[in-house]
Amino acid sequence: MKLLKNTTLKQALLLSLFWFLLSGLTDKLVVFCGAISIILTIITMRQINVRFDIQFNIFFLRYLLVLLQEIALSSIDVIKIILNPNLLSDSKIVNVQLSTQPLTPAESLMQANAITMTPGTVVIAMGDQDAMVHVLNGNTFTGANQKIIKIINDYRLK
Repeated sequence: MKLLKNTTLKQALLLSLFWFLLSGLTDKLVVFCGAISIILTIITMRQINVRFDIQFNIFFLRYLLVLLQEIALSSIDVIKIILNPNLLSDSKIVNVQLSTQPLTPAESLMQANAITMTPGTVVIAMGDQDAMVHVLNGNTFTGANQKIIKIINDYRLK
């Protein structure tokens, strides 16, 4: 039982379970690569001081669910634009306020990745509290990524 109190071991077990659920593969080379990626993830989490507790797990689950929802909705928008290029009328570069306070490196990374992973958006530059983003369809961007930004900012306040 004392072994499970070790934070690094808990992180490794949780990340291993998450990795296996996503991949489902048991090939030796794939498992080896997965183990290396888990070790690098734990090292990175320590370097950028990510808290790894129950609050973080709940936050991460909320973040992941909203991110997946926004990726699905944005994918549908991008497919519509591909099938009907006349819908592409509002492509632009926007400056997005991410926070009222300077972001930590981990928060900047999460927000930039969340925006970039959403189809039709790419982060061009990051500031301390904002980001310059190229959007394929400016109408859908405002609400979509704001949900993700709100989840990250809510977690910051706890």
